[in-house]
Amino acid sequence: MEVKTFTYKKMLNTFYLQKMFGNKKMDDHIAEMARDGWEMFNSANHKGPSKGIGLSGETITITFKKG
Repeated sequence: MEVKTFTYKKMLNTFYLQKMFGNKKMDDHIAEMARDGWEMFNSANHKGPSKGIGLSGETITITFKKG
């Protein structure tokens, strides 16, 4: 079984995949993972301190499994 974990960060009321380069919306990334045969295994929501206007500090961590 393969396992991958991704963190999504909320910016301007939308969650984005937290990566060094590029912004992919969480919904688009989850749909892409599902098309590739991955299943959601676990998720956790974390709320940190506000980082300013539109930057809530809220994150979601989702673990996917395959096989």
